[in-house]
Amino acid sequence: MQTMREVTKKLQLEVNEDKTRICHIPEESFDFLGYTFGQVLLPQNGRAIWAQRHRRRASANLRCDHAETGRHTMTQSAEKNW
Repeated sequence: MQTMREVTKKLQLEVNEDKTRICHIPEESFDFLGYTFGQVLLPQNGRAIWAQRHRRRASANLRCDHAETGRHTMTQSAEKNW
């Protein structure tokens, strides 16, 4: 934690230490900027890799927004959408 404080001070950043936790890789995953980083098993061969994926809540928001940006809206005028 001390090393993180030193690095963020050099970068002139602040970290909310109440929300920050130590994560033991690869056993645990963590969320950062709308993504979940962690170990994923490949379905083809069961091999474990380190990967990121959209957080579930972020994925749900993307699906909801799709109705607004689908192909059926391409022919509508901009004035109609506003």
